[in-house]
Amino acid sequence: MGRLSRRHFLRIGGAGAAVVAGSLTWDQRATAAAGELVVNTYGGGWEAGHRAAIVTPLERKFGTKVTLASILATEVVARTKAAQGGRPPVDAVLLDDGPLLRGIKEQLFERLPEDKIPNAAKVFPQYRLKDSYSIPIAVSVFGLAYNSKRVKTAPTSWADLWKPEYKGLVGLTNPASTLGVLFLTVCAKANGGDERNIDPGFKAIQSLLPSVGAITAGGVGLMALLERGEVAVAPQWNSHTLIGKGKGTGMEFIIPKEGGIYGLAFMAIPKGANVDLAAQYINQALDPEAQRMLGNPPYYLGPAIQGVQLVPEVAGVVPSTPADLAKLGTVDYAAINEHLGDWISRWNREVKVRGA
Repeated sequence: MGRLSRRHFLRIGGAGAAVVAGSLTWDQRATAAAGELVVNTYGGGWEAGHRAAIVTPLERKFGTKVTLASILATEVVARTKAAQGGRPPVDAVLLDDGPLLRGIKEQLFERLPEDKIPNAAKVFPQYRLKDSYSIPIAVSVFGLAYNSKRVKTAPTSWADLWKPEYKGLVGLTNPASTLGVLFLTVCAKANGGDERNIDPGFKAIQSLLPSVGAITAGGVGLMALLERGEVAVAPQWNSHTLIGKGKGTGMEFIIPKEGGIYGLAFMAIPKGANVDLAAQYINQALDPEAQRMLGNPPYYLGPAIQGVQLVPEVAGVVPSTPADLAKLGTVDYAAINEHLGDWISRWNREVKVRGA
């Protein structure tokens, strides 16, 4: 894809406001009319939750017009890099650890004006990276999703994916998404490797391919297959799975006995963006009421700030404190970034699923 043009937000105030999202393509969103704030989101529950908890209140307060672009972090970082010296594709960018670290290394982001983001002071200190370019706004858990209408025995372990009873029913994502990167790393570590020795991970996935029914580009697409029963078990995020469960699809989420992995969602401001308006968006994302709304049903995105109370039914599956994260693992994103391009190329060469 070539470089994208985008329209910069020109002013605060004025008559009505609107959100452009849902069915529009990324190119349509990025070339929307002038006078708007453009922000990426991840689609699915992320998009719905951000519209309800961030966009609508922001529009009501300031009369702004906000465009939500459903786009994965890896792609928005690539587009931001391509736009260096011009207008970035978004004013505020939502991204996770790996793409964030790449963007910081390539000097794509402004230093955050925290004097214009007063709610940043409420963020758990343990969640913040040692930089001034980003702020966490949500926490997710990587574990296993399964469709209880399709499987007789619920999985309890990562190793269960290789059981004969799941043959043809396993879903995966490729490592261009964080979901795929994490599972590849899990497979490597379970077989004597790690982020710097990924060969055991690829060998494990090759051995799993006879059981794989589909490989998607990201978690939202994989969730759709799980809900429809086209696959029945897959590595997945807690929020996607719990949203599916709320639809009555039979979805369930478990943290494997070997342990789950937590992921932080950060926001940053690309160079050349409208810093003041982007800061307002980030501040609203960290508003206590927004964080409470996003952490509870129907969105299930763990709060990044202190003092947010979640309903009892999400305990154990939606982290709400640093103590919850202490029970989970993480990965070395800096090491992953060194090799990710090679991993993606290798995956595209070696990982094939017939009919997927």
